[in-house]
Amino acid sequence: LVGDVWFGEQTQNKIVDYIKNNISKDKLILDLGCGNCEFLFRMFDEGYSNLDGLDYSETFIEFVNEKIKVMKNENIKFNLYC
Repeated sequence: LVGDVWFGEQTQNKIVDYIKNNISKDKLILDLGCGNCEFLFRMFDEGYSNLDGLDYSETFIEFVNEKIKVMKNENIKFNLYC
């Protein structure tokens, strides 16, 4: 299962770099309109673990939960809300 970076990889890289340089890894990262959670997966890869996502689409939430199952990584725990 693959998701896209909807607002551009360059923009996402800038946001990730800003967060890495200014926000400690124990702080909550909340992604409003998280869609396929590509940003939250990226932040998880960067060492952040307190990750929440909110999206209006139950389909996206189901997609992400299925993606986590397929990855078989018990350390990925996003709190996802619809």
